[in-house]
Amino acid sequence: MSTRLSNPSDSFFETQNMTKRHLLTWRRVYAFVVVVAVVATGVSLGLAGREPANQSQADVVSLPVQTLIAEHVSSYPERRSYTGLITAARTSHLAFHRSAELIEVLVDDGDDVAAGQPLARLDTRRLFAQRDQLTAQRAEASARLEELQNGPRVEVIAAARAEVKDLSAQAELAKRSHARNQSLNANRAVTKQSFDNSELSLKAADAKVVAAQSRLEELVAGTRSEQLEAQTAVVARLDAMLADIGIEIEDSTLKSPFAGQVSERLVDEGAILSLAKPVLRVVETGVVEARIGLPTGVAARLKVGMPQSVLVDGQRFTTNVHALSPEVDLATRTRLVILRFPEGASHSIVPGQVARLEMNATIDADGIWLPIDSLSRGSRGLWTVFVAVEVVDQSATVERREVEIVHTDGDRALVRGTVFGGDRVIIAGTHRVVPGQRILLQSGDASTVSNDGFAEAVQ
Repeated sequence: MSTRLSNPSDSFFETQNMTKRHLLTWRRVYAFVVVVAVVATGVSLGLAGREPANQSQADVVSLPVQTLIAEHVSSYPERRSYTGLITAARTSHLAFHRSAELIEVLVDDGDDVAAGQPLARLDTRRLFAQRDQLTAQRAEASARLEELQNGPRVEVIAAARAEVKDLSAQAELAKRSHARNQSLNANRAVTKQSFDNSELSLKAADAKVVAAQSRLEELVAGTRSEQLEAQTAVVARLDAMLADIGIEIEDSTLKSPFAGQVSERLVDEGAILSLAKPVLRVVETGVVEARIGLPTGVAARLKVGMPQSVLVDGQRFTTNVHALSPEVDLATRTRLVILRFPEGASHSIVPGQVARLEMNATIDADGIWLPIDSLSRGSRGLWTVFVAVEVVDQSATVERREVEIVHTDGDRALVRGTVFGGDRVIIAGTHRVVPGQRILLQSGDASTVSNDGFAEAVQ
């Protein structure tokens, strides 16, 4: 049996066919909702009543902050370092000019050597034997040349004249004998054979006389100039061969081409050296250089003789530009610059060390210099800064701006983005402000950051 309540508000439940238990449950829920609504209304009215007081208090107690006035720049200087190696002015792998047995090495690794000092020797026995042979040949050729220059002896000419006279007498005898044979032949008192023999004997005798006379004339005239020139050339050839042997003997002693230090001994005694096989490596120790590859634009700013500062293992040296390569290296696309150190620097630096040349460069880049402390990490790789806007007297409102870092230099950064020249950027206490907050600008706050660095804030 259901019980009907006398409260008019229960009319809602009259249409529901509920039991008493169900009716009590719904009434409790309804009462709870009413209580919550009343409490919420009271809290809202209380907060609304206190808001003007809080807002007024915030206006009165504004957060003091330090700002700077942003300054736009189109470029900035940068100190750049270029790396190279320390090298000796001269380094040589010394070798002999011929193949022979190495019989003596006079120096070892690390030894100091002077210019022209003997360092090693080859076997020269065969060279001396060849020199003796050529010396004998040269003496023979020289004697022959002297004989030709002096011409025939008087005794030889006298013998030639006597031979001419003897042959002339024989020819005269043959002539007379042939004349008698001609008379006898006319009377047919001699045979045809005897007549022919006398006639041919006469011709032979005349020919011998002519030949002997020619030889005599040749002896009297002396040696032909062609023979003298030919023999002179033979003597000169032998002299050249002797000079070549002398050079071979001299080159059998390896000498230092300059003052320096033996860097490495490559072979020992007893080795049969092939042509141009290195024996020693010598490094000049008096003069050292730094070889550094620079971009063509940077190298173009240098001139021969210009002083430059070079850093080697933390020690700074003043060097001079000794030479500039006339071409660009195809592999590195840089231009080689040779910097020569002053005398005495080789005592503190050695070839193989790393050298660094520091130079100032002007980089074209639009942006604004800001302190690193004024930047906060944003989203999507960007950074944020807080800017004071709506400035009235010394009061302003905080506004967030997004920027991109172009370059950093110590405790400052060059940024670009939504910050422009003339904006007041909050540079200290950025963790205490939020967008929309009212702040109090410190008096005289007009600092700027430019290429010359940070200006001190006016306190």
